[in-house]
Amino acid sequence: MSASKKAAADRRPPAGAPAFRISPRDLWQMFRERWLLGLVIGAAAAAAFVFLQPAKPPVYYTEVSLLFESRKDRVLNIQEVVETGVHNSNELNIHTQQLASQTFFDYVLTSFNREETERIQKPYRDPEHPEKPVPSLAEIIRPNLNIYARRDTTIVVIGVTNRNPENAALIANRIARRYLDYNLARANSGTNSAIISIGTA
Repeated sequence: MSASKKAAADRRPPAGAPAFRISPRDLWQMFRERWLLGLVIGAAAAAAFVFLQPAKPPVYYTEVSLLFESRKDRVLNIQEVVETGVHNSNELNIHTQQLASQTFFDYVLTSFNREETERIQKPYRDPEHPEKPVPSLAEIIRPNLNIYARRDTTIVVIGVTNRNPENAALIANRIARRYLDYNLARANSGTNSAIISIGTA
């Protein structure tokens, strides 16, 4: 056997050994030689990904806080009159649940006139597809409404997110105003009921 054939035979991997092996030293050598190229390619790919993302319209957030005063104990031994105050966290939770209820939400929707409705819907029109139907008030407001009680207080927060800051404020203030009206109507109804009970006793 010639010397060249013997050297080739010595370079062959032994039987059963993997044909291709990369040692940690080989990996380190490859990194040292090609890290700059990888960095450039990665930066270009990241820039292309950010650039090709569709532009999202900005959104705005506003909050309105409702402070519920502590309810005083009844003095007269008559049928209880509905009040807007609270005794404890359980009653505050009731207000929170009522604000988030579908019944009250429908009550709020009826208060927006045609001009206000179009104003709220305008930022949600698709300029690229004007024939596409615009979302309804419920579809715009309901998913972007957040109602929660502030911890260790008698405050309920009404948070609204919208693509227009003025519309966000309009919606939050309207919900708060309608809830005050709603509770005053219940209080007046309870007062009249108590008066009738006294008169017929």
